[in-house]
Amino acid sequence: MRFINEGEGIFLNKKNISLVLALALSISCVGTSAFADPNSDRSTYEQKLEENKNNYKSAQEQVDEIEASIQSVNSQMEDISIDIEELNAEILEAEGKIEESNKKVQATESDIKEQNEKFSERMKAMYINGMGSYVEALLNSNSISDFMSRLNNINIMINSDKEIVSSLNEKIETIEKQKKVVQDEKVKLDALQEENNKKLAQLEEKRAEHKKALAKAEANRDLFDAAVKESEAQIRETERQIREYVSNGNTSSSNRPSRGGSGDSNVIAPPNASGSSIVGYAYKFLGVPYQWGGNGPNTFDCSGLTKYVYAANGINLPRVAQDQMNAGTPVSNPQPGDLVFFGSGGYAYHVGIYVGNNSYLHAPQDNENVKISPMSRYDYIGARRY
Repeated sequence: MRFINEGEGIFLNKKNISLVLALALSISCVGTSAFADPNSDRSTYEQKLEENKNNYKSAQEQVDEIEASIQSVNSQMEDISIDIEELNAEILEAEGKIEESNKKVQATESDIKEQNEKFSERMKAMYINGMGSYVEALLNSNSISDFMSRLNNINIMINSDKEIVSSLNEKIETIEKQKKVVQDEKVKLDALQEENNKKLAQLEEKRAEHKKALAKAEANRDLFDAAVKESEAQIRETERQIREYVSNGNTSSSNRPSRGGSGDSNVIAPPNASGSSIVGYAYKFLGVPYQWGGNGPNTFDCSGLTKYVYAANGINLPRVAQDQMNAGTPVSNPQPGDLVFFGSGGYAYHVGIYVGNNSYLHAPQDNENVKISPMSRYDYIGARRY
């Protein structure tokens, strides 16, 4: 995705300033009611209207491009936020394992201490009694075989103490090694988390820059929009004067200009049977505010809206735009209720619901509400059916 820089043509550079001044001069000339040839004036105004419409179209395309960039950043931020949540869960799990290892070490150390105390008590008793207890046990033997048996039992008891302590020490060593592995893994997770947080901060900064550029581009577009409306007003005034001119007998009826039907239609074609419930339900959320990460019903982001609407119609979609695109069946001719995707290089960063009449319903971006827009974006990459 190519992001728009301030040096590009969406702002009021020298060329646009000259054009705006020319528009202002042309607009300032309106108002005189006397003219020699109404039809000639009408032709001039229509030509100017066409120029203004072309300028407006160009400005709108640049606005669309910046909006697409913002949507791309929003999508990247959503992906990173998901990664951060998953890392947080892994970090919590690692911390739990470390805590569990610490408890095991403490318990084992306590066992070693207890065994050492018992062993010390026996050794102390032996030294105090001059090894009397063990010696007496041996001297009281009834036979050589009894002597050997008692000696063996004494060795077993002493060796058992040593083996218990040795085993507990090995257990501590094993636990410490396991704990180190977990601690090393947590260090890696913490580093990844820090890196993701930096990426998220960078994307937030980039989004803020795009929003500033968008505000300037929209101001530029609105200026051309005002010029278009002024040109249309000039044509309406000229047509009024033509009718007055004709009514006074200054031209034949065959030369009267035809106003014809013009202007954009906002009528939405009725959805087909398979998508009618999806489109009908989606209409209920027109005007709901956009919020990044919004899952509805009071706020939505683009994929949150589509997931919510489809879920209400019994279809469970993934959460993000790219996954929703991967889950659907490609269609070349979208019908009402299908999802339409926008992106770059096969990666979808925006999604909406096709509603017919070459239009789609979507949650666009910050500071806007759910709305219907024409399918005129340059970054359309395909439609999916579910």
